[in-house]
Amino acid sequence: MSKNTLKIRLLSCVMAVLMLAGAVLMTACEEKPVEPSGTEAPEVTDAPVTDAPETDAPETDAPETEAPVVLTEQTIALNKNTKGIKVHGVRNLASDTTINVDWSASGIEFVATCEGDMTFTINSSAVSKSTAACYFRAYVDGEPWNNGSIPYYTVNGKTNVVLKDIPKGTHTIKLLKVTGYNLALADISSVTLTGYISEEAPADKDIYIEFIGDSITCAWGTIGNQSGNYTDQDSTLSYAYLLAEALDADYSMTALSGKGLLHSGNTTMNIRDFYGYASKLKDAENEYDFARKADLIVYNQGANDEKHGIDHAEYKKEFKKWVEFAKEANGEDCKILFVWNMHNTNLYKYTKQVFDELGGEAAGYYIYKAKRTQNAAALYHPSVEEHAAYVPGLKEICEKILATPITATPEP
Repeated sequence: MSKNTLKIRLLSCVMAVLMLAGAVLMTACEEKPVEPSGTEAPEVTDAPVTDAPETDAPETDAPETEAPVVLTEQTIALNKNTKGIKVHGVRNLASDTTINVDWSASGIEFVATCEGDMTFTINSSAVSKSTAACYFRAYVDGEPWNNGSIPYYTVNGKTNVVLKDIPKGTHTIKLLKVTGYNLALADISSVTLTGYISEEAPADKDIYIEFIGDSITCAWGTIGNQSGNYTDQDSTLSYAYLLAEALDADYSMTALSGKGLLHSGNTTMNIRDFYGYASKLKDAENEYDFARKADLIVYNQGANDEKHGIDHAEYKKEFKKWVEFAKEANGEDCKILFVWNMHNTNLYKYTKQVFDELGGEAAGYYIYKAKRTQNAAALYHPSVEEHAAYVPGLKEICEKILATPITATPEP
């Protein structure tokens, strides 16, 4: 075989190998790629072509709005079955026909959605004078709602008290009798308003304080000309009311102006006899049930007993009997604070002797000497400024008393 023939054959073999490799490569490129195990390739389809609608988009309704609240005028009877009413002055009970508001700073409170005038029907009756007149004060959302240019509404017999032009909205309404018990008694029988009263009454406070007192607790001499009429006292200016506010406490003011524990001048009214009744002049048949127990009793008495020359031994004996009754009625957790020096009195020493015999502070009996900041304005009764000045010191001692547990009980 010649050399040329050998070269031709070798070249032919190389070309055949190259052609075979190219064919294999082309076949591999035409095969589909292998999908990962467990999945399938999604089918791809063309989206259908639709013509745009020839008509406008459908109209949609406007968002719904609440219809305005229409308030209508109504008269609501106020009695023990009326929902939503809080009675201020725990002793002031409601009956089937009315809500009694006899004692100082007693009244009602409620939440109302209303507008315009609000009218209360109130009836007052005389106690020892020919007139049944007394003062009321009103508050809307905590602010005084004045009767024209003065903050007082005069009630004499059956009277309508009108709170004028209350703005539309939801408000807290409070109406209080600020004249003391033994000048006039009163009750509230209805309220007429354009709107409605919430069925949920304002909540009771965690603390309940009972104030036992006389004209000082009634705040005699804080207004007026000290003539002895209802125009001379506003119990919401008294240290007692201001102290309850400062302690965020509910209260009652079992106070008789000019009367003592035993002695009372020319009447038979006194704290010893009246304490066991909600309102003895209205109902002397049924004793008070003390359904709500006082956490603290603040006792500010003695000046009128001393004024009428009480026998000290008699005072001590009767005071001890009253303390034991009050303690039993309100429960063993109730504490008693005797406050003195707001008026001249020397009976504090006998009060202290009783408290010591009953166990003293360990048993929940305390004495506090009020610091007289100035000469009292009206026949040695505290002025408005002096009443307010008593509050910080009393608040401090009351907070201490309320936080201190009773650790001892008196000997039987």
